[in-house]
Amino acid sequence: MTFEELNLTQNPFELISPSLAFQSEAPVFWAGMKTQKKQLENTYLNAARHRNLILNWGPFGAGKTHAAFYLKNQPILKPNVELITVYVRTPLENGDAIQQLIENIIDDLSFTKLKEIIKARIAELGESQLFNLISASIKSEAYALAIMKLGHSELKLDDFMYRYIYGNVTRTELKKFQLPRALNTEADYLKFLAGLIASFTAGKTLTRVVLWIDELENLLYYSNIPTCLYHYC
Repeated sequence: MTFEELNLTQNPFELISPSLAFQSEAPVFWAGMKTQKKQLENTYLNAARHRNLILNWGPFGAGKTHAAFYLKNQPILKPNVELITVYVRTPLENGDAIQQLIENIIDDLSFTKLKEIIKARIAELGESQLFNLISASIKSEAYALAIMKLGHSELKLDDFMYRYIYGNVTRTELKKFQLPRALNTEADYLKFLAGLIASFTAGKTLTRVVLWIDELENLLYYSNIPTCLYHYC
């Protein structure tokens, strides 16, 4: 068949990688999938009223990753609602898959952006109120305290917190920066992530975290992360 017979002017899948496609000046195509596009946009528009755990199912090559990058780069905005959108691929099975997944989430958001959000929440709510909110949400003062430190602008503390997240700090450093615990177990990383999400949504402006998890079949290797993310997002 020709492009004309398909009502196309050019190949909509010429740029195979969605990440590259959205970095280019090329137009964004949906190749006739207007219904699916509308359904996904409505999910964003309804985010202010509902917490959703959605399975975006389709065969290989159907455009699931394309949809994720489209909505990440061109979010559907609603007045008085802030959307924080993160895209990650689920790591394959190994001993530290949970840690890798959460590190990937922070990588996509960026460490700099993460600090900016926490700093803004502290400025808006005050340290005491934000700390109490996070601590009550995740039942951990230790990790609530660690998240609070991300909002402070000190060069040595920045370096320490970067390594804290990526699992490379010493007991001496923990004591120096007055943190009782490092991130060690899967439960630790999940609580830390839940605390971040709680802080993101703590402001006076309604905020929703949209987490796109690609390669979902790899979640077979995880025991409790879907429930955790659904509870706190």
